[in-house]
Amino acid sequence: MKPPRLPIYVMLIFVAVVALNLAVVPAFSGYPRLGAAVIGIALQVACFLLVCGQGPSFWIGFLATGSLSMASCFLAFPPRGVRLVTTATPSGGTITSGVHVYPGSMMWQVWASYDRLWEPLGHYFAPYVQSADLSPVTYFALMATYALIQSLPHWLIALAGGLASHAAIRRFRRADRVCPI
Repeated sequence: MKPPRLPIYVMLIFVAVVALNLAVVPAFSGYPRLGAAVIGIALQVACFLLVCGQGPSFWIGFLATGSLSMASCFLAFPPRGVRLVTTATPSGGTITSGVHVYPGSMMWQVWASYDRLWEPLGHYFAPYVQSADLSPVTYFALMATYALIQSLPHWLIALAGGLASHAAIRRFRRADRVCPI
């Protein structure tokens, strides 16, 4: 049995997507959510599968709701603004420090409450990430786990949208067959 071969156009699309992702990375280097990269790549794969014609009813809903989820997250966490805060010390001096400011929108409250939900896991990750004798494989595994936990709501929203879209399109197709008009 011959191993499956990928056509040249598939490999060119893959190279173009990787190049685009690498070109965009510096623009989001200060972005606080690592999980957005994971769902961003999943949305690109979904777009490719939609173009190839594999299960378009599911992928249309997956792309639509996943993109809305990503947009709400990007709008909720804009690039951080820094506000200088001056505080008095007990000895009579002052300390000026920068504080990161986020807006208090409803989207920010939703995404921040999800962050607070899994924040206790950070206490388990921190000693491993900060240890000096950490192997690169272990560090990558910890960061991948962190990114997957952060991207979980995006995955669930996109999957729900894909399943709802697939069910709705299937229902309308079935209704077209039954109706003799």
